Amino acid sequence: MAKVFFITLHDPHALGVRQLASYIALHGHTSFFGFVRNFRQITVDTIPDEGYVMCKRGNIRIPAVDAEGPLKDEELRLLCDAVKKFSPDIIGFSGRTLVYPLVPQLLEALRKAAPSALLVCGGMGPTVDPDQYLCVGADVVVK
Repeated sequence: MAKVFFITLHDPHALGVRQLASYIALHGHTSFFGFVRNFRQITVDTIPDEGYVMCKRGNIRIPAVDAEGPLKDEELRLLCDAVKKFSPDIIGFSGRTLVYPLVPQLLEALRKAAPSALLVCGGMGPTVDPDQYLCVGADVVVK
């Protein structure tokens, strides 16, 4: 049976991925989760020219992903070590549009960690713009 390594960025709840993991377990497959960074927000003084903005209790807030920058070497190393240890047949990445700037870096690292694994992207981001994910290394996009 297949081994599937699910990954999410900034989404510790990952409800869609958890449902998929339950479904594939019913059919004899094994899964493992990799949660990279927690979704949090930071308060800013001015509204940015682009991106996501939220208002909470009179404050302007933006997703911290905008402020944290690229994935750190240690984050990628830990994730890739887990991927190598699990040795998946499929890597399923669930992403939102706001984390896309991290996706090329992530998919490149995953391809090196598990060169024979099928890289599947799904979630809101890939559903909205599948070509964007296919162009940076995804083998398949699920809408």
